[in-house]
Amino acid sequence: MKKILTLGITAVLLCAGLMVSVAAAAPKGIDYNGFHYTLNLIGKKADFNGVGGGGSTMFVPQSTENMEFYIYNETGDVVGTFDGVKIDVENTGTEYVVTDGNVLDDGHGSFTLPTGKYAVYIAVKGKPIKDPNAEPASITGWMQYTNGTETYYFLDVGTITVKRNDDWVDASTIFYITNEEVGIHNDKDLSDPYRQLPAPSYIADNYLDYDYDSYKYKGMPGLWIFDYMTGLENLADDDLNDDLNYDNLDYFWQLKNPGYKLIKLRFYPI
Repeated sequence: MKKILTLGITAVLLCAGLMVSVAAAAPKGIDYNGFHYTLNLIGKKADFNGVGGGGSTMFVPQSTENMEFYIYNETGDVVGTFDGVKIDVENTGTEYVVTDGNVLDDGHGSFTLPTGKYAVYIAVKGKPIKDPNAEPASITGWMQYTNGTETYYFLDVGTITVKRNDDWVDASTIFYITNEEVGIHNDKDLSDPYRQLPAPSYIADNYLDYDYDSYKYKGMPGLWIFDYMTGLENLADDDLNDDLNYDNLDYFWQLKNPGYKLIKLRFYPI
């Protein structure tokens, strides 16, 4: 996948890390015991000037109110604006690595999950926010792409919200895309043919090595987003699809934090 330069106006997270195996108990009522990777999003105030995190730690703004970040194309033009802060996510290699652990220094953070698919859970720990009416923290997964033109499009993969009084919450939806979600995305502008995306079931059945229905195993809600992007690249490389050119594919998170000091995520290989 081609990468584009992305900068955030405000803080996001992360730092160089290590592959982490966590022995803590699995979320209550969840069968995913055993090995998993942990990501600790540590909320810091805007004047924090320390170095990046380490291991599984990322420093993020304690409050993202009035913050936004931009997506840039290869020539440096702004092609997208989002509220909150940005976390790039990769799915490659054999090691779990926090590759940029301090979003407060340049408005950008990133981490890499080893190749594979995961069930994902999230919880807010630490002291509760004093304001009882505070909004929940949220993470939205986005897939960006172009299709033979200079226009960038953004597919909403899913959003998860969580508050301090919540138990562990299944956040897998931010990593899995369904036929219904792609249909909603396409329907927003049927007049734009370059915006249109093929159904995940079509991609899985024709451009990946498995059947879409049999793929939805262990309760996962759809097609793993990185597999979907691989399938789009395979489709674009097919000589029968000269009119399709899915490119500049990338996946990232949009994080909004109303004031929490610790947001924890767990990634269970499946």
